[in-house]
Amino acid sequence: MRQHWQQHLFPILGLGIIFLTSCSGFQLRGSFNLAPKFIPLYVQAKPNSSIAKALNTTLRINDIPVTADAKAAGFIIHLIEEKHSNRVVAVNSYGKVISTELEYRVIFAGLDKNSQIIAPNQTIEAFREYVNSETEVLGKSEEAMIIREDLEQDLANRILRRLRPYLKTTTSG
Repeated sequence: MRQHWQQHLFPILGLGIIFLTSCSGFQLRGSFNLAPKFIPLYVQAKPNSSIAKALNTTLRINDIPVTADAKAAGFIIHLIEEKHSNRVVAVNSYGKVISTELEYRVIFAGLDKNSQIIAPNQTIEAFREYVNSETEVLGKSEEAMIIREDLEQDLANRILRRLRPYLKTTTSG
């Protein structure tokens, strides 16, 4: 009799947990639900924009339809300005750079299919510092490239997180 009770307890607890997490609005990190009127998305940016490339990759990974035609888009992520720079943070006694900071700054807005502003201009920044080892010279350019790609991916994710409330609740034409 005790086994019979335990046999039914686990499936009931499992269903209860699923029910509670679905009712609470819990979502797996990276999951993204869009209002159907905003599908597909279009990323409007200057040619060769690294942030646009990271955004498109992130959208595709999350199975969010993306279009290459702005006229077919339900929502436009407009990358107004994208700036990246390097800054020397520290030098050694011989004047050799030992620490560099990478900075990315992006200004973006969200537009509907009629180019009406849904999400006003927002600015996000990201910084990463890396150390230039005197003994490991060969891997430094590769490390800087990896750090740059990491920054771009971080900014793409932050842009989508900032736009998420607009893509779920805003009503427009």
